Amino acid sequence: MDIKISLEANAIMERGHLEAEGNNFMAAQVAYEQAHDLYRQEEIPSGQANALNSLGILSLEKHDFTAAENYFSQALVIYQGLKDKKSEGLLLGNLSNVEMAMGNLDESLEHTRMARDIQASMGDKLQLVLTLGSLGDLLVYTGQHDEAVNTLSQAHGLAQELGHPRLEAFILEHLSNASLDLFHKEEYLKRAQEIYLTHRYEHEYQTTCAHQATIDYRNGNWECAVKGLRNCLAFFEDSAHPITDYTKAWLALVYGRLQKAAEGRDVLSGLQGYYTAPCLERLNFLLVYAEASLYCNFQDGCDSTTEIEQLIDTHQIRRYPMSEMFQRYQQLQSLRAQWS
Repeated sequence: MDIKISLEANAIMERGHLEAEGNNFMAAQVAYEQAHDLYRQEEIPSGQANALNSLGILSLEKHDFTAAENYFSQALVIYQGLKDKKSEGLLLGNLSNVEMAMGNLDESLEHTRMARDIQASMGDKLQLVLTLGSLGDLLVYTGQHDEAVNTLSQAHGLAQELGHPRLEAFILEHLSNASLDLFHKEEYLKRAQEIYLTHRYEHEYQTTCAHQATIDYRNGNWECAVKGLRNCLAFFEDSAHPITDYTKAWLALVYGRLQKAAEGRDVLSGLQGYYTAPCLERLNFLLVYAEASLYCNFQDGCDSTTEIEQLIDTHQIRRYPMSEMFQRYQQLQSLRAQWS
């Protein structure tokens, strides 16, 4: 191995990371590819795998899921050959993210469970908490709420052991999402909010306020929901954070239920289009947006019908009839039938 060439490859990798951080994806890809070729030339498999993993992450950012899956799969084989269990667990997590984005939820669950088992065997508690959080979300998406709550409860216990309040609150938020009964939804969320306030995590606290507003909506406390959603929007007013459009869609829905269609239409017409990724979050947003459009008589919302059907098929949501997403889809279909 030529040390000079190895150092050159490392420097190119660092340049690639800087380009990626600056969203200069093309330059980053060129750098990672150059580094990969040098590592392969010098027969440095760990370097090759790292470059392939970086190329996969870059492809995931660009929503080129086929390329991302290819890069991650190549890197995984190398890490398995090196018996690098830590990196293998991380790659399985990356593959899970790609599979979820592509709509292959069963495959995503399988990869996440494999990552969980590796991290548990290594005693890597921090990474295990994150993986259990992802696994819990996937179980919610597929309607397996009891297992999701058990999985996330395990993650919560580990976060407490680690003495990591931010991570603990994050898991509590996900527990709230996984719980079916509204009482436990609120209890978990209140505990998360207390932690965020205690440690002054204002950004995270405001996202929980939007979550609380959706619970208020389900409880029929529509005026409280409006107040919470408007406060959240005021906080994120100058932000391009995706929560803004999602919160606006919910606000319009509540306005529609309060028979304030004009206010709802004003909100819907101000959406900025941040939810552009073809993934489950996009589908979740569109379901709320379409329902709000019906209640507010917002004709532009009718344009989402085709995309919703495509995403339902892409993510094979019909295979998971107990999932909240499928039930919201059925509710939307029923509303459309009533008003057609």
